[in-house]
Amino acid sequence: MRGVLTALHRWVGLALALVLLVVALSGVLLLARGPYYRWQYPSFGQPIAAQDRAGWPAVLEAITRRFGDEVRTIKVPQPGLHVFQVWLADGSEAFVDARAGALLDRWHPTDRLPALLFDLHVHLMAGERGELINGAIALLTMAFLVIGGGLIWWPRRASMPLRAVWPRSWAPVALLRSHAAVGVVTAGPLLVFVLTGAGMAFSASVMPMLSRLLDAAPPTVVRAQVAGDGRGHVPWAVALARLEQAMAAFDTPPRDGEAQLVFITPPRVSGTALVARVRLPGEWHPNGRSIVVLHPRTGDVLQTMDARREGAGTRLGHALYPIHAARIGSGPSWLLVALAILAGLGLAVLSVSGLVTWVQRRVRRRVRRENASDPARTRVPAAPA
Repeated sequence: MRGVLTALHRWVGLALALVLLVVALSGVLLLARGPYYRWQYPSFGQPIAAQDRAGWPAVLEAITRRFGDEVRTIKVPQPGLHVFQVWLADGSEAFVDARAGALLDRWHPTDRLPALLFDLHVHLMAGERGELINGAIALLTMAFLVIGGGLIWWPRRASMPLRAVWPRSWAPVALLRSHAAVGVVTAGPLLVFVLTGAGMAFSASVMPMLSRLLDAAPPTVVRAQVAGDGRGHVPWAVALARLEQAMAAFDTPPRDGEAQLVFITPPRVSGTALVARVRLPGEWHPNGRSIVVLHPRTGDVLQTMDARREGAGTRLGHALYPIHAARIGSGPSWLLVALAILAGLGLAVLSVSGLVTWVQRRVRRRVRRENASDPARTRVPAAPA
């Protein structure tokens, strides 16, 4: 049985080594996406003042005029990222100045480094199918590399101590001991981030399963359809005022802070409502999972959903992203950031060390076979007279 597990660990690791290296390094680099944006655009780090919020309706009107029906979702300025971010129908994104409403940049996933890293890490640059493949890779990694590797190491732990993390040489034996030590040291964080990544990739199946297992009642269904025809919506000043009233109505003690508007999805076609994502105090998700639905032409509040009141299974599903992204609430969780860096760099080292060890052993085995088949290569030359 141990031989079968070792073979599976070896061949699954070799087959996935390069993909895991790319996913691991892109994930570590994405932790610096916020600081990268603030370095590239210093104004993004400015605080959001009351007068800035008062100008949001004008900026949203400018976004609507510029992009029209191309707009899919708008992220309003957040602490540490003082800019409007717009997702468009052709798959591109844009930054719009939070004060002047001017277009700062527009890009496709392969045009800018953060977007490219995100597409690599989540979709393997293959869209929704790539995300599902990534989820399957995460499950294989968890089963055969992390857990399987630990089971292989345990009987040999005396000869593969944890202090061998840093290899003494590039010899296969030293690299193998280092590979085992790094795997054991990073196993815990790896399990956390691999499992949460797989959960998000298969969220369409995972979320209902968690709800059935743990929720006392089914999760709230957001209804974004409205009766009647016609396009467009109420002026942005009215829509934002109604959203503010709806957010203030959530059951939140003043001492816990205020609700924060995060995303706005305008009506896309006739008969659809305006939907806003809100982060309430106490929510882990940095983008919030609470919802406010407005009638597009009257501005009436059609529905609200407080994500904090959902069942345990639904809340657990909502926690997958903040744990994986190392962002709890409105900012980074430095403990999770440290664990994410450890897991990402550990996975990269494991990918490289496993591949290098296998190549070295293959080369040495071939040399031994060639020497055995040609005795002249191993014959000791006669001493000179």
